[in-house]
Amino acid sequence: MHKTAENNAKRFFDNYINNINESSKILEIGSYIGGFNIRSLSPKTANYIGVDLGPGPGVDIVLEDQYILPFEDNSIDYVISSSCFEHSEFFWLNLCTQTGWIILFKCTFKW
Repeated sequence: MHKTAENNAKRFFDNYINNINESSKILEIGSYIGGFNIRSLSPKTANYIGVDLGPGPGVDIVLEDQYILPFEDNSIDYVISSSCFEHSEFFWLNLCTQTGWIILFKCTFKW
């Protein structure tokens, strides 16, 4: 993860999540830990769920289909994804499956 992405993740947590005293459900799409661990920024009271296409560190659920998230509508409070969606041809399908999310979405532009 780039240093700027790490800083953006820290700002997101500081501004939207860390000041909330209630338990929240946080979903990270593309959660395989290959560098900085975004999960480490999460409050201890949060229910943090990491999904990815394969098993590995930071992955709680391996998706069978990258376009189908196994969660009920309105069951997630926050969605985080960094440097993931540029690898998905139709990434917006993931974003349209739930309502009421606050999203941190960062990806490299794909030519």
